[in-house]
Amino acid sequence: MPRTEVFDRADVIQKVQAVFWSKGYNGTSMQDLVDATGLNRSSIYNSFGSKHELFMLSLKSYHKQNLDGIDQMIERSESPLKVLKDLFQSGISGACDSENKGCMLVNCTTELANKQADVQHWLTGSNAKMHLRFRNLLEAAQEAGELKADADVDLLAHYLLMSLQGLRVNGLTNQDPQLLSQLVKQIFKNIT
Repeated sequence: MPRTEVFDRADVIQKVQAVFWSKGYNGTSMQDLVDATGLNRSSIYNSFGSKHELFMLSLKSYHKQNLDGIDQMIERSESPLKVLKDLFQSGISGACDSENKGCMLVNCTTELANKQADVQHWLTGSNAKMHLRFRNLLEAAQEAGELKADADVDLLAHYLLMSLQGLRVNGLTNQDPQLLSQLVKQIFKNIT
């Protein structure tokens, strides 16, 4: 008869997410995960499978948190364009944070997307979901008169997604809020 889990799976995933986010996939050892969770190796393997499966669970959790955050911003705002600008402002704030670890999704992309086909496939789906959020916001901005009626919202959604990812990568080495703010202003000048 299988043993009953006596821990909170979501809590464990949050703890390992912090480790993977800080150290990356390759920099994280099984001992790091044992130390972070307080579980022994066999409990981790029996409950979550491999280190890779646990990493993917933490990555999916991180992605869901991001999408939920965007959805909350959309619900609170009356301006679709402001939501997009706020996302970029959040990217600037994250880059200038003294404990900046980057975006876990972007970090994963640069570390694993060209090495592990399953990770690349999942990240492609993740980007598609973000692109759809951006496209929907841009369409709403058109309807609200915040964006030109003839703007190619599909192309602009790709442009904004690429720009935000670039900001997050660049923010790992460039913590100049004034320069980052000027770059973001230029990005939005290009689309409006």
